[in-house]
Amino acid sequence: MYPWGYLAIACFALLCVGVYAWVRGKAVEVKESDENRRTRESLARQEAAFRREFDLLALELKARERLLDQTRQSFQEGYINGRRWLTHLIAEADKAMDDVVAVQLRGRRRDVQSGDVELARVQAERRMLKDRLKYLEYQLASYKEYFPFLEDYENTILNEAVQLLPHPPEGRDPVQRLLSSDEYRQLTSLERDQLALDRFMRQGLTPAAIGMLYDRYIGYLYEREGWEVRYQPVAAGVKGLSEDLICCKDDVIHVVHARCWASDKLIHERHILNLYGTVQMLSIRLSEDKLFPPKIVPRFITNTRLSDLAREAAARLKVEVKENFRLNVNFPVIKCRIDERTRERLYHLPFDDRYDDVRVEPRRGECYARTVQEAEKLGFRRADFLPPGRRASLQ
Repeated sequence: MYPWGYLAIACFALLCVGVYAWVRGKAVEVKESDENRRTRESLARQEAAFRREFDLLALELKARERLLDQTRQSFQEGYINGRRWLTHLIAEADKAMDDVVAVQLRGRRRDVQSGDVELARVQAERRMLKDRLKYLEYQLASYKEYFPFLEDYENTILNEAVQLLPHPPEGRDPVQRLLSSDEYRQLTSLERDQLALDRFMRQGLTPAAIGMLYDRYIGYLYEREGWEVRYQPVAAGVKGLSEDLICCKDDVIHVVHARCWASDKLIHERHILNLYGTVQMLSIRLSEDKLFPPKIVPRFITNTRLSDLAREAAARLKVEVKENFRLNVNFPVIKCRIDERTRERLYHLPFDDRYDDVRVEPRRGECYARTVQEAEKLGFRRADFLPPGRRASLQ
């Protein structure tokens, strides 16, 4: 073989090796490119998933912030609005759980037995809830039947504007409810009593407080004319609802129902009948105790109006009615009395627990005052807050 033949073979071999090396390098390069691409795609998917999760968490955080704001706003407007909003939220949460169950059932394979079990569970729960709802409806209807005054104060009670505890903690000054600890500690007794009174009259006038203030305003007008006034709660041991006023003078008793409601709300005949029933019960009790019982006059006083039927009922039952009688919130509310036993001159603020037990008798030198300073100038001092057992000494 000629030398050029060997040379050709060698060149061909070198060419084959070069081609093999090139093809192999390209294969490795392509493989590395695929791995890099898959890595990049995986990282991109993870980044996208992370961003979606972050966005969902941000939306959830904003939703929770809105939820807290709505909760705070609803309960600031009143417990009724807050409770309505909360029950709506619970209902929506229950609906969301039901939707999850429905999606899970649709996503499963056709399993008739598991579907029947889930359906039976939901039906049993629904029956139980309906039974419970009916029981509560009948229970509430029974309460309203036996205690009809509950309908008049339904919103007041649900707004938790009623004081269910008959007395504050023993030995605690009621002024502390209206002042901070620093204010109570730093101010003089005159300054803190007056500040507490100002806050009570300015900030404490919930619908229930306005109703009680209206009763006291009527009582103040009676006592100013020499009547002895006693406040009779609509329910024993419950403060915060309107009260009947039993006003006595000579041989006459006025039984007064005072109602201070929204101006667009009418007084209906059942309120007149209620007053008439109270008068009849009092008349029966007095006739058993006295040979010549005093004359009893039923009176209904309100800042609003009576319905036509209520006016007719009042006329037939001889109930005296005073409509559109406005509350004067600037009347003097501090009761100044003279203790019968010790002759001490004491004054009581309207948020004191025993305030309604104090009877002001002008003929004995007792009076009402507008400010704490006025009461103290007249020689009266703040009454001590005594244990409940000593309330009888105020009678």
